[in-house]
Amino acid sequence: MKINKPLVIYVLSFLAFILVAIVLQPIIPTYRLFCSLLFQISVIALIVIFFVKNSQPTIQKLGLTKKDFYLIALTIGLSAVLLIGFVASYLEQEQVIKVYDFSNYWIKVIEGRKLISASIPDYLVHLRASLGTEYNDFLAFPLVFFSQFLGVSFTGFVSATLLAYYLPTCFLLTIYSLSLVQKINPLKRDWKSVSGLYLIVLLIPVFLAPVLLGYVDIGGLLFVLLLLILLDDWNLATYTQKDFLTIAFTMLLLLIARRWYAIYLTGLVLALLLTTAKQIKKTQLINTLKKIIITFIVIIILVLIINPQLIEMFIGKNYADLYSAYKTSGVVKNISEIILALGMLWFIPFFWSFPIFLVNKPTRYVTVGLVTTLVLSAGIFRYIQEIGFHHRYLVVPTIVIFIVSLIAYCSDWVRAKAGTSASGLFYSFVLLLSIFNFLGSYSQSFEYFTTSVRPFFSQNYQYPVKEPDYQNYQEINQDLKKIVGVDHSNVYPIGEGQIFSSEKLKRIGLPKEVDAAPYLLNGKIVDTRDGFPSQLFYCEYIIMAVPFSTDFTSIQQISYQPYELLLEDPLMKEYFSLYKTYRLNGSKLHLYKKRKPITRVLVDHLSKKLQAAYPDQPFVYQPNYLLSLLDVPARQTNFDYEGTKTWLYKSPDEQLTFSIHDTKSFNHLKLKISADQNNLRLVVRNQDRVIAQYGLKKAENVYPIDLAQSDQVSITIENVGGVPSEGALLTLDTTGNNLME
Repeated sequence: MKINKPLVIYVLSFLAFILVAIVLQPIIPTYRLFCSLLFQISVIALIVIFFVKNSQPTIQKLGLTKKDFYLIALTIGLSAVLLIGFVASYLEQEQVIKVYDFSNYWIKVIEGRKLISASIPDYLVHLRASLGTEYNDFLAFPLVFFSQFLGVSFTGFVSATLLAYYLPTCFLLTIYSLSLVQKINPLKRDWKSVSGLYLIVLLIPVFLAPVLLGYVDIGGLLFVLLLLILLDDWNLATYTQKDFLTIAFTMLLLLIARRWYAIYLTGLVLALLLTTAKQIKKTQLINTLKKIIITFIVIIILVLIINPQLIEMFIGKNYADLYSAYKTSGVVKNISEIILALGMLWFIPFFWSFPIFLVNKPTRYVTVGLVTTLVLSAGIFRYIQEIGFHHRYLVVPTIVIFIVSLIAYCSDWVRAKAGTSASGLFYSFVLLLSIFNFLGSYSQSFEYFTTSVRPFFSQNYQYPVKEPDYQNYQEINQDLKKIVGVDHSNVYPIGEGQIFSSEKLKRIGLPKEVDAAPYLLNGKIVDTRDGFPSQLFYCEYIIMAVPFSTDFTSIQQISYQPYELLLEDPLMKEYFSLYKTYRLNGSKLHLYKKRKPITRVLVDHLSKKLQAAYPDQPFVYQPNYLLSLLDVPARQTNFDYEGTKTWLYKSPDEQLTFSIHDTKSFNHLKLKISADQNNLRLVVRNQDRVIAQYGLKKAENVYPIDLAQSDQVSITIENVGGVPSEGALLTLDTTGNNLME
C-alpha cells in the first residue's frame, strides 16, 4: 500500500498541535484562549482532511485545473459574504424568542465557547458524555470555533452554521451531482459549470429555511453526501476492507450528528443490499461477508470506546411511542408540502431526470439506490413521527441531486448542439430563475413580481416575523423574578401550548442569559413520555394558561387534570390559591401560590384521576412521593430535565437542611445520595429526636430510614472535622416511585 507522505505529515502535525494545546492550556493561563483556538483549528483541519481525502477521487474526475479551483474558491468566498449579509439583514427584521429545537444548539455554542476556553479536557469530557443524548455537542463543535469570530448573537450563530455546514454541503452536493453526469458524459469541467450549479443549489429556499430558524441538522448532510461519494457504484462486492471501514465510520459520524439520520441510514443500507444483490457474483459473496463482519466488529468496539450509551439511544427507545402524542399531518399533506416548498419549476425536472439516469447503464444502480433510499427512509420516518421542517433533509437532497444533475446534463446537450456560449446562457437563465425563486421566498415585497407564476416557484414563504407577545413575556418574567426572589421559590408551568410557553420565559434573555427564568421548572407535558407530575407539588408557585390549549392529538391528562383541579376542586384550593393574573396572547395566565405544606391526600387525589385515564400505565398515575413531599430551599436545589436527579448545594460554612412533609402515612424512606466529598454527615430527625445518622460517601449509597411514628422528617447535611474551603454538591437520585413506602 502506497503511503501519502505529505498527508501523514499534515495529520501528525495537527495531532501534535492538539496535544500541545491540551498540555499548555492549564500551564500558561494567559494563553488559554490561544491554546483553545489552536486545538479547535487543528481538529477542524483534521476533519477537512478527512473530507478532502475521501472526495478527492470524485473531484479529480471532473478534470478541473488549479486555476479552476482558485476561481471556485473565490465564488464560494463571495457567496459566503453575500449570504451572511442577507442573513444579517433578514434576522435584523425579526424579533422572535428562540425556543426548543430553534435554540438548543445556539445554547450549546454559547456554553461550549466558555467551557473550551477555560479547559479543553473538561470540554472533551462534556462532549463525550453528550454523545449518548438526543441533542449532543458534536455538530456544535465547529460552530464554537466560528463563534470566536462571529460572536454568539443569533445572527452570528446562523452565520457560523452557514460557513461550517451550509456552504460545504452545497459544494459537495454540486460535485456529487456532476459526478453522476460524468458517468454518462465524461467531459472536462471548468469553474463556470461548477460555480453555476453551486449557486443554483445555494439559492434553493427549502435548503436554507431550517438554517435560518436555528437548526443545524444540515451538518448531517455533509456525511450523507460523503457516503454517497464513497458508495459510487452501489456494489458492496467492489469495496476493499479500507473502503468498508471508511464507509462505516462515516455512517457512525452521521448517526452521532443527529439521531434521526438513523432512519436515512436504514433506508440507505436496505437500498445498498438491493443494488448489491443485483450486481454481486457468487464467488464474491463470502469475501464480502467477511469484510462486513470485520467492519461490524471494529465499529462496535469504536462505539464502546466513544460512548456505550449510543447503543441504548438507538435501539433502547421506542421513538414511535415517544412521539405518538404529537399532532401529525397525513402522508399526502407531507408530500404536497415538500412539492410546494420546492416549487413545480424544480419538482417537474426531478421526474424528468429519473428515467434519463435510470435508462443509462452507468447511472442505473445509483439511481435505483438513491430513489429506494428516499422512499424507504421517508416511509419509515413518517411511521415514527411527523416529517418536520428540518426533517425534509431526508428527502430534499436526493431530489436536488437529480435536479442539478439534469441541469448539468441539459447543459452538456446544449453545448454539444449549439456551443459553449449557448451552454453559458442556459446556466445564466436557470440561475436567474433561482434568484427570483429565492427572493420570492424570503422577501415579502418581492412576492408581487412572482404572483402570476407562483405555482412554479417555491411556496416556502419565510418572511421575517415579530413575536406579538415579546414585550409581555419580558414583563411577566421580570415580575416573576421579583415574586419568587423573596423566598427563592420555584414555579411549575401547566397548560403549555398555543397560548403559553414556559420555554419563552427561559430563553427570552439569550444570548446574555441562557436561562432567564431559572426559577421555572420543566413541566410534565406528554402523558406516556413524562409520567406523573410530582414536581408540581414541590413548587411554591404554579403558573397556568387559561383557557387550556394543546398542540397534541389528544388532551394530555398530566396537564389537564391539575388544570381542572386548580380551577374547580375544593381540596386543591385548600393548598393553592390564586395569587396574580397576567394577560398574554389575548388569554390569561394564572399564578397560584402554595398556602400550606402538601400532604399525601392531595397527591393521591391527583393520582386517582390519572389512574382513571390510564388504568394500565402505572408510570402515568403513580406518584414519586419523595419529590412531591420534598421541601428544599430553592436556592440550594437544581433538577435535571426529567426530574430523576436532584442536586443539593451546601455552602462551606452552614448546614443544609431540608424536610419531607406528611411522613406519618409511610413506613420507610430510602435516600439514594452521592456527594463530591467524604467529610459529610447525614442526620435525620423527626418531631421528637434523631432517628438516623450516616456518614456520606462519594459513591452513591442507599440510606434506609424507618419512618415509624414520624409525622414530618427533617434531614441535615453537616460537616465532619472542620469547615471545608469549598461547598459540597450532593446528588439525590429520585428515580422510581418506591423511595417512600
